[in-house]
Amino acid sequence: MVVIYKEVIRRVGIERKDKLSEYTANKWLSLTKDDKKLYVELNQETPRASSPSPAAYLVTVHTAWVQPPEPIKNIQLTIRGSDGSIDKVLLKDYAKSNEQQLFQKGSSDQFEIKHKDIGKIENITIGFDDNDQKSAWLLESIDIQYEETLYHFQAQCWLSSRLGQNFNWITMKPDPSNDDINYKVIIDTGVSGINSNVILCIYGDENITKNFALKTTKDGTQAKFIKDSHLEFDLKAVDVGKIKKINIGHDGKGNEQQWFLKFIKIEKQNEHYTFKVNQCLSATQQNFMDLIPEELLPKKDQAIYKITVVTSSNDDSSTDSGVFMKIYGDKDQTKRFQLTTTTENSELLFKQGQTDEFEIELNDVGDINKMNIGHDGKGLRPMWHVETVQIRKGSQIFKFNADQVLDLSIQDIDLLPFVPEKSPSPKPTKSETSRSTSSEDKVNVKETIYKVSVQYGSLQQNFNDDDDDDNTSLYLVIVGVNESESDPSSERIQPITPIKSANPKIEYIITIKTGNNRNSGTNGPVYIKIFGRDNKETDDILLTSASNEKIFQQDSIKKIPIQAIDIGKPQRIIIRHEDKTNGWFIDYVEISVHNFLIRFVANRWLDETKYDRKLSAELFGSEQPATSYDIEVQTGSEQIEPLDSPVYMQIFGTITNTPKFFLESKNASFTKDSKAKFTVSSNNVGDIQKIIIGHEGLGTVNDWYLKNVKVQTDTQQHEYTANKWLSLTKDDKKLYVELNQETPRASSPSPAPYLITVHTAWVQPAEPIKNIQLTIRGSDGSIDKVLLKDYAKSNEQQVFQNGSSDQFEIKHKDIGKIENITIGFDDNDQKAAWLLESVDIQYEEALYHFQAQCWLSSRLGQNFSWITMKPDPSNDDIHYKVIIDTGESGINSNVILCIYGDENITKNFALKTIKDGTQAKFIKNSHLEFDLKGVDVGKIKKINIGHDGKGNEQQWFLKFIKIEKQNEHYTFKVNQCLSETQQNFVNLIPEELLPKKDQAIYRITVVTSSNDDSSTDSGVFMKIYGDKDQTKRFQLTTTKENSELLFKQGQTDEFEIELNDVGDINKINIGHDGKGLRPMWHVETVQIQKGSQVFKFHADQVLDLSIQDMDLLPFVPEKSPSPKPTKSETPRSTSSEDKVNVKETIYKVSVQYGSLQQNFNDDDDDDNTSLYLVIVGVNGKTKRIPLPVNKKDEIEFNTTDVGKISKILLGQDKNEHGIVYHVDNIIIKQENEITTFNIEDAIKQNTELEFTPSPIRQPSITRRSSISSETSTSDVKIKDVDYTIKVVTGDKAFNGIVNIKIRGVNGIITIPLSDTNSGAKPFQAKSSDEFTNRTTDVGKIKRITIECHDIEKRNTWHLKRIQILKGNQVYNFLANVRLDSKEPKIVLHPIDQRKEDYVQSELRRLRTNLRNESLKMHQPKHKAHEPFVYNNLSPYFDTSTVERAIYGPIEPPSGYYTRITALSIVEPWEAYGMDYGVNYELLRSRGNRSQSAKRSASTQNGLMILPPLSLPYGGQITYVNSGKVPSSRSTSSKTKHKSSLKHTGEQKQTTTTNA
Repeated sequence: MVVIYKEVIRRVGIERKDKLSEYTANKWLSLTKDDKKLYVELNQETPRASSPSPAAYLVTVHTAWVQPPEPIKNIQLTIRGSDGSIDKVLLKDYAKSNEQQLFQKGSSDQFEIKHKDIGKIENITIGFDDNDQKSAWLLESIDIQYEETLYHFQAQCWLSSRLGQNFNWITMKPDPSNDDINYKVIIDTGVSGINSNVILCIYGDENITKNFALKTTKDGTQAKFIKDSHLEFDLKAVDVGKIKKINIGHDGKGNEQQWFLKFIKIEKQNEHYTFKVNQCLSATQQNFMDLIPEELLPKKDQAIYKITVVTSSNDDSSTDSGVFMKIYGDKDQTKRFQLTTTTENSELLFKQGQTDEFEIELNDVGDINKMNIGHDGKGLRPMWHVETVQIRKGSQIFKFNADQVLDLSIQDIDLLPFVPEKSPSPKPTKSETSRSTSSEDKVNVKETIYKVSVQYGSLQQNFNDDDDDDNTSLYLVIVGVNESESDPSSERIQPITPIKSANPKIEYIITIKTGNNRNSGTNGPVYIKIFGRDNKETDDILLTSASNEKIFQQDSIKKIPIQAIDIGKPQRIIIRHEDKTNGWFIDYVEISVHNFLIRFVANRWLDETKYDRKLSAELFGSEQPATSYDIEVQTGSEQIEPLDSPVYMQIFGTITNTPKFFLESKNASFTKDSKAKFTVSSNNVGDIQKIIIGHEGLGTVNDWYLKNVKVQTDTQQHEYTANKWLSLTKDDKKLYVELNQETPRASSPSPAPYLITVHTAWVQPAEPIKNIQLTIRGSDGSIDKVLLKDYAKSNEQQVFQNGSSDQFEIKHKDIGKIENITIGFDDNDQKAAWLLESVDIQYEEALYHFQAQCWLSSRLGQNFSWITMKPDPSNDDIHYKVIIDTGESGINSNVILCIYGDENITKNFALKTIKDGTQAKFIKNSHLEFDLKGVDVGKIKKINIGHDGKGNEQQWFLKFIKIEKQNEHYTFKVNQCLSETQQNFVNLIPEELLPKKDQAIYRITVVTSSNDDSSTDSGVFMKIYGDKDQTKRFQLTTTKENSELLFKQGQTDEFEIELNDVGDINKINIGHDGKGLRPMWHVETVQIQKGSQVFKFHADQVLDLSIQDMDLLPFVPEKSPSPKPTKSETPRSTSSEDKVNVKETIYKVSVQYGSLQQNFNDDDDDDNTSLYLVIVGVNGKTKRIPLPVNKKDEIEFNTTDVGKISKILLGQDKNEHGIVYHVDNIIIKQENEITTFNIEDAIKQNTELEFTPSPIRQPSITRRSSISSETSTSDVKIKDVDYTIKVVTGDKAFNGIVNIKIRGVNGIITIPLSDTNSGAKPFQAKSSDEFTNRTTDVGKIKRITIECHDIEKRNTWHLKRIQILKGNQVYNFLANVRLDSKEPKIVLHPIDQRKEDYVQSELRRLRTNLRNESLKMHQPKHKAHEPFVYNNLSPYFDTSTVERAIYGPIEPPSGYYTRITALSIVEPWEAYGMDYGVNYELLRSRGNRSQSAKRSASTQNGLMILPPLSLPYGGQITYVNSGKVPSSRSTSSKTKHKSSLKHTGEQKQTTTTNA
């Protein structure tokens, strides 16, 4: 390569000894000519040898006779041959002529590409990048000529990303191709045509064709879809197999928008398909539709319907909207069709006083019993007064009297017909001679007398007196088995006196949810009035119950059946109550009728002192779930005083509108130049059209200057500008304004050298992110890491907000073709999370697109806040088909997926859009499919999936996940709840890689105690242990009932779940997560049925925040009763071979109880003992052996011989006295073998402990054991076990060394916590790490010590909790402390070994009683013009210390000392000061974080002044109470202990003296 700088250049020659090279330029090097550059790069070497230069590829691109919407310049082409390929080239750089614009309507543009021979051309790819979805190009064909060979590629298709993903590219083979076949397509247009572009796509069971642009008919003329046209097309494309459906439509670009498509016929390879349409395709309704072949539809009888519609002659009765109809019969119903098949022009239909006739063929519905007619509300006159409708089907005529005005509020109506009339038969003419009737033709008609009595209702009397009997319109028809159709006169008999029947009443089910606000119930009568369409409405209905109870209590849901007239589908209601003393807060009202379930969202007070001070409200119904509206209201700078009048708002949409809701907050929101944000849940109104906002004018300040309003949902965002006063004295003197003009967005700035556009997804970052950095790497250099905010084109807006597209301009020299970029941010605190959608980089004419669609956050893992991407498309990426099934609880948070393989790892996929392009909603029982594109990871080893917990719904029950990639299938079974409180991310292994385990069905029954305050709303979890395996920890939610109704007082809940078979169940662990409003649960019993085995567990235990879970042991499993043999069954005789010889032996057991046990032993009854022993050996285990507690001698038992003893099980059943047995050791003798067990433990009721053989510990040197030397030095080997340690870190990470010291009954071990099982870096913020280590078994764990080393001064580790699994034993340790360089160590005890504290129990009972008493006290009603004297004590009393005393651990947490003075009796800083003053010397010895230990305290006015200290719950200590402090202190622990006692004594003495 050579680069030459010169003013004018034609040729350059370079000569060296072995080679002579020549470069041809033929161009200007000038700033004013050619490409305006002063240099040229020459890399096409022309050797002087006689070998000819490579021939050129002459490419001719034919554009159809349709002008693209916007000029397209970035058309790119790739040519693939048998010996190589011409990679993607920008065609405009190879144009043969620079004078004309390229790719214009009807143009044929030529391009010349010089390249070495690539062999026989196999296929080409042509298209363009279309990120903004603005371009569309109708490509007709391409010709490529190389030397003597000509290749033709027939396209005739649209290229546009508006048609779908990657539809702006097409790959074609040269014609003819043996894979393509011919399609003959016939299209018939009806009464209205179009001049838009028609597009057709054919779907088969084997393939899909391209999008055909139907521009040229079979005979080569231009296709014109005009009125009553019949067009034939000859198309060529891939064979799709059996045609399943087609998609056809138009782009709506022409002047005529209404295309009435009659039918389509398609022929291929002797296969015929017919598609009947008879429907109008328009841009206002739908311009594309899917059609199924008639051959695949079920066959139905057809009928001709002649329809006559009469429009009223009143003023303003005509309409230009589209009119639609649907006919119902006793056999079937038609589809909804449009009335356009008339001989008149469609614009002249439905005029005032006009009669329009239509004829259409539809499926035969039988006798017509109803029809629905209406209009679409489009056009300039969306109001129509229809008079009558008549339908003629064969000889039947059905008349419908409407006389109804249809407008935008009522767009359609149902009509019932009169009795059908027979068409009169034609009378015979004079030339016709009646045939003589023979005796055989005569029909004997037998007559009789019918006596008819009619009983009218009581409401009928007003009408009966004035009616004329001779002019009645009421008649009766009697039908029997001898009905004769030849005698029309037999159809009707004598008229009956007319009646006007009252509307029949039907049943409505009304459900009303009262809010959970304090005093939100009502005692007054409640009335409801329901409105339907056609101005139908019920009367005011009193909602009462049968027992006349006060049913609308706080947080109640009540269902009330009522009887009322049928008004059809409810549209809106008015609900009111008459309790003027108590306000009523309504959450919602639901009405169930006619298979409709309509919800009317309220979320408001009906109170004379709140909101608009009304006791009634108008609510609007919707069948769709409620949606959340984020509203931002900005008050202008013209506002002087804050507005204190209630502000309300109402949103109107295409489906419905919300009720009037109020924007309230605790603080003053509508102050001068302020922005107030609200989140409101209400009806889903569809596309928002307008809003109404205002205030009630009930405050002291009633003038409000409204600047603008922003409304945002999950799918749309609107901004409305007001800039006006809402006041009775200013502007238009109105307190409300209607806003329907959306503020247009500002135009994007003009592009620059490197124009970078960063698209953030529609998810608000957790915290504002400003330090986004970018690195761009090209073929000729790179732009090193730059801080994007320094290059922002606009300084007014905040960057990287949800849904934003931020532009940045970087001036830099050309770095060549961009190869990849790296974008991200530093996140040491692990607080930030950013959902990056894509990045676009434009330099001159080149545009690079980088598709990200992934989360960047270091909370997901190390370096996950950075991502490196290549420009799209990337051949390295493959497609992943992901299927996710949600169970009984969904979420609206952001779901993130990452796939790990044996070769690579994908980016973090943000699962926002499913396969069909709609928004992903992980709702209850949903099934979602995603099409993801990412790097090929090889064989999938695991995935990580979860959610960020940002939505309202936090509990996501994930059932399973399936992933398909390149004919590989992976299944991940989950059946687990992912929540922010437990874990919101989980690692999953494919089922194909997991060892196969037997499954079993577990039927679980849980009984909650019937005592007061026994229920809970926390999540309940369970884990089952067996002799073969153990289950995972699962949540008890898979019940038929609502999860909110579980575990109520005195309730029995049943569950059924499939898990791995654990064998015989020997233990369960059950507990709750401590979340919810009632984190206390009294569980009575648990029963598990597995096959024929039933395992019962007696609990009778209260689980609260101090003890959240417990282990339970079962009774002896009961076998389900076997069926008794029938008489035909004969018991089989047992031979001697079937008998099993069970060897028995004598065990001599001696039990040594502790000294504390003597008080209990004297009163125990040997026959009723609850203490038992199970001996386990190599040959099995014995039954339970009861241990009499009064016998001090050896106890002999004759039982099964278990062989060499490996362990014992020592347990106690539930007893009446609640005795705890303290056992020191147990000695078991069998013949000459003696096995000893050192117990030294307390055996509580309903527990069972496992012990292995161990030497008996000698209490002192002087004490001698009665055991011989043979027994004391028995061969007891201390075995090794696996310790699985789970450590949960809070919001502060740790980077040092951590060791855990475990102390058990058999010794102490130390385990370093360095390498996690997953390989990730341990102790990151908000992470859960798991470690496994095999070492010496220390027996039952008594306590652990956590020690940190190499801690930096500023490094603080937030340790939340630790769990240790050792065999079947589980130990939980609650920490929730912060360890640093000054306090690097903490000692923890297992929470399940703590005793129930009497003081805590009494405090809980007192707290419950006080809460019940407080509910009886109500805030007095505020009377006008009187001082408000009600005081709430909550701001003046700190209850945090009491809460910790009730629910916190009994042991003092690390870093604090035990309170020995006031307990929140005085102000917090006073109490803290008193403690600090008394224990000042003791604290100084431990080191003070806030001050230097060398500082001396000064005394001033009787107070000891100390440097400011940090309170446990915030604030600063400025002074403390003085106290007598000893002048000397010792460094030994013994002296410190005495000093502490001395302080305590002095304090007690001082208190007594002061008293």
